[in-house]
Amino acid sequence: MLEKMMNEPQPLPRKVPDYMRSHGGGWFWTGAMVMFAFLYEVITGLVLLLYYQPSNAYASTEAFLTSTPFGSFILTTHLYGAYAMVVLVYIHLLRNLYEGAYKKPRESQWLTGVLLLLLTLAVGFFGYSMSGDVLSSDATDVGKGIAAGFPGYRKLFNGNILWKRHQHISIPAASRLAA
Repeated sequence: MLEKMMNEPQPLPRKVPDYMRSHGGGWFWTGAMVMFAFLYEVITGLVLLLYYQPSNAYASTEAFLTSTPFGSFILTTHLYGAYAMVVLVYIHLLRNLYEGAYKKPRESQWLTGVLLLLLTLAVGFFGYSMSGDVLSSDATDVGKGIAAGFPGYRKLFNGNILWKRHQHISIPAASRLAA
Protein backbone atom coordinates (compact mmCIF):
# COMPACT_ATOMS: atom_id res chain seq x y z
CA MET A 1 0.00 0.00 0.00
CA LEU A 2 2.80 2.42 0.87
CA GLU A 3 4.57 1.59 -2.38
CA LYS A 4 1.38 2.33 -4.33
CA MET A 5 1.05 5.70 -2.59
CA MET A 6 4.66 6.57 -3.41
CA ASN A 7 4.47 5.51 -7.06
CA GLU A 8 1.01 6.89 -7.84
CA PRO A 9 0.69 10.24 -6.07
CA GLN A 10 -2.80 11.62 -5.76
CA PRO A 11 -3.76 15.27 -5.40
CA LEU A 12 -4.77 16.46 -1.98
CA PRO A 13 -8.49 15.85 -1.45
CA ARG A 14 -9.18 19.34 -0.14
CA LYS A 15 -8.16 22.54 -1.86
CA VAL A 16 -7.98 26.00 -0.42
CA PRO A 17 -11.48 27.45 -0.88
CA ASP A 18 -11.80 30.11 -3.57
CA TYR A 19 -13.23 32.68 -1.18
CA MET A 20 -10.00 32.53 0.81
CA ARG A 21 -8.07 33.61 -2.25
CA SER A 22 -10.49 36.18 -3.63
CA HIS A 23 -12.13 37.78 -0.56
CA GLY A 24 -9.48 38.72 1.92
CA GLY A 25 -6.42 36.71 1.07
CA GLY A 26 -4.06 36.82 4.03
CA TRP A 27 -6.72 37.76 6.55
CA PHE A 28 -7.98 34.17 6.48
CA TRP A 29 -4.53 32.94 7.49
CA THR A 30 -4.16 34.87 10.74
CA GLY A 31 -4.92 31.76 12.79
CA ALA A 32 -2.16 29.87 10.99
CA MET A 33 0.20 32.78 11.61
CA VAL A 34 -0.65 32.69 15.32
CA MET A 35 0.01 28.95 15.37
CA PHE A 36 3.38 29.43 13.68
CA ALA A 37 4.31 32.15 16.20
CA PHE A 38 3.21 29.87 19.04
CA LEU A 39 5.32 26.97 17.77
CA TYR A 40 8.33 29.26 17.40
CA GLU A 41 7.81 30.55 20.96
CA VAL A 42 7.62 27.00 22.31
CA ILE A 43 10.82 25.94 20.55
CA THR A 44 12.85 28.99 21.55
CA GLY A 45 11.31 28.96 25.03
CA LEU A 46 12.44 25.38 25.58
CA VAL A 47 15.96 26.33 24.50
CA LEU A 48 15.92 29.29 26.89
CA LEU A 49 14.56 27.10 29.68
CA LEU A 50 17.58 24.81 29.41
CA TYR A 51 19.82 27.68 30.56
CA TYR A 52 17.46 29.51 32.95
CA GLN A 53 18.14 29.47 36.70
CA PRO A 54 15.38 31.07 38.80
CA SER A 55 17.71 31.64 41.76
CA ASN A 56 19.93 33.87 39.63
CA ALA A 57 17.63 34.93 36.81
CA TYR A 58 19.44 38.05 35.62
CA ALA A 59 22.88 36.42 35.63
CA SER A 60 21.62 33.31 33.83
CA THR A 61 19.97 35.47 31.16
CA GLU A 62 23.14 37.52 30.75
CA ALA A 63 25.25 34.35 30.57
CA PHE A 64 22.92 32.96 27.91
CA LEU A 65 23.35 36.14 25.87
CA THR A 66 27.14 36.16 26.05
CA SER A 67 28.30 32.55 26.23
CA THR A 68 25.76 30.54 24.23
CA PRO A 69 26.20 30.37 20.45
CA PHE A 70 23.44 32.46 18.87
CA GLY A 71 22.15 33.23 22.38
CA SER A 72 21.49 36.87 21.60
CA PHE A 73 19.68 35.91 18.39
CA ILE A 74 17.53 33.28 20.14
CA LEU A 75 16.56 35.57 23.02
CA THR A 76 15.84 38.55 20.76
CA THR A 77 13.75 36.55 18.31
CA HIS A 78 11.90 34.97 21.24
CA LEU A 79 11.08 38.45 22.55
CA TYR A 80 9.95 39.84 19.20
CA GLY A 81 8.15 36.59 18.39
CA ALA A 82 6.13 37.05 21.58
CA TYR A 83 5.27 40.61 20.55
CA ALA A 84 4.26 39.36 17.10
CA MET A 85 2.14 36.60 18.59
CA VAL A 86 0.19 39.00 20.81
CA VAL A 87 -0.39 41.37 17.87
CA LEU A 88 -1.44 38.49 15.61
CA VAL A 89 -3.84 37.16 18.25
CA TYR A 90 -5.51 40.57 18.42
CA ILE A 91 -5.66 40.81 14.62
CA HIS A 92 -7.16 37.32 14.47
CA LEU A 93 -9.72 38.24 17.14
CA LEU A 94 -10.70 41.46 15.36
CA ARG A 95 -10.97 39.71 12.00
CA ASN A 96 -13.26 37.08 13.48
CA LEU A 97 -15.27 39.78 15.20
CA TYR A 98 -15.65 41.61 11.89
CA GLU A 99 -16.62 38.40 10.06
CA GLY A 100 -19.20 37.51 12.73
CA ALA A 101 -17.52 34.28 13.77
CA TYR A 102 -19.02 34.62 17.25
CA LYS A 103 -22.53 33.87 15.96
CA LYS A 104 -24.26 30.50 15.85
CA PRO A 105 -23.05 27.79 15.44
CA ARG A 106 -19.53 28.92 16.45
CA GLU A 107 -20.07 30.42 19.90
CA SER A 108 -17.94 27.79 21.61
CA GLN A 109 -15.06 28.41 19.20
CA TRP A 110 -15.30 32.13 19.91
CA LEU A 111 -15.25 31.59 23.68
CA THR A 112 -12.29 29.24 23.30
CA GLY A 113 -10.50 31.92 21.30
CA VAL A 114 -11.16 34.55 23.96
CA LEU A 115 -9.84 32.18 26.64
CA LEU A 116 -6.75 31.55 24.51
CA LEU A 117 -6.29 35.33 24.20
CA LEU A 118 -6.34 35.65 27.99
CA LEU A 119 -3.96 32.70 28.32
CA THR A 120 -1.61 34.28 25.76
CA LEU A 121 -1.57 37.55 27.68
CA ALA A 122 -0.96 35.73 30.98
CA VAL A 123 1.91 33.67 29.57
CA GLY A 124 3.37 36.82 28.02
CA PHE A 125 3.19 38.59 31.39
CA PHE A 126 4.83 35.71 33.24
CA GLY A 127 7.49 35.31 30.56
CA TYR A 128 8.28 39.02 30.72
CA SER A 129 8.71 38.83 34.48
CA MET A 130 11.26 35.99 34.31
CA SER A 131 14.29 38.00 33.16
CA GLY A 132 14.96 39.29 36.68
CA ASP A 133 15.83 42.89 35.80
CA VAL A 134 14.39 46.06 37.33
CA LEU A 135 11.93 46.62 34.49
CA SER A 136 10.43 43.14 34.79
CA SER A 137 10.24 43.51 38.57
CA ASP A 138 8.36 46.79 38.22
CA ALA A 139 6.03 45.24 35.64
CA THR A 140 5.35 42.41 38.09
CA ASP A 141 4.47 44.96 40.76
CA VAL A 142 2.02 46.61 38.36
CA GLY A 143 0.48 43.20 37.61
CA LYS A 144 0.12 42.54 41.33
CA GLY A 145 -1.65 45.86 41.75
CA ILE A 146 -4.04 45.10 38.90
CA ALA A 147 -4.80 41.63 40.31
CA ALA A 148 -5.39 43.07 43.79
CA GLY A 149 -7.96 45.47 42.34
CA PHE A 150 -10.34 42.69 41.35
CA PRO A 151 -13.22 42.03 43.74
CA GLY A 152 -12.77 38.87 45.75
CA TYR A 153 -9.02 38.67 45.11
CA ARG A 154 -8.03 38.61 48.78
CA LYS A 155 -10.78 36.22 49.75
CA LEU A 156 -10.02 33.84 46.89
CA PHE A 157 -6.22 33.85 47.09
CA ASN A 158 -5.73 34.92 50.71
CA GLY A 159 -3.98 38.08 49.54
CA ASN A 160 -1.25 36.45 47.45
CA ILE A 161 -0.89 34.20 44.45
CA LEU A 162 2.82 33.81 43.78
CA TRP A 163 4.31 36.44 46.05
CA LYS A 164 3.78 38.16 49.35
CA ARG A 165 2.33 41.64 49.38
CA HIS A 166 4.76 44.56 49.01
CA GLN A 167 7.63 42.29 48.00
CA HIS A 168 9.23 41.67 44.66
CA ILE A 169 8.83 38.30 43.03
CA SER A 170 10.51 35.56 45.03
CA ILE A 171 12.66 32.63 43.92
CA PRO A 172 9.92 30.03 44.56
CA ALA A 173 7.50 32.19 42.58
CA ALA A 174 9.96 32.44 39.70
CA SER A 175 10.39 28.67 39.78
CA ARG A 176 6.62 28.25 39.50
CA LEU A 177 6.54 30.67 36.58
CA ALA A 178 9.27 28.73 34.77
CA ALA A 179 7.60 25.36 35.33
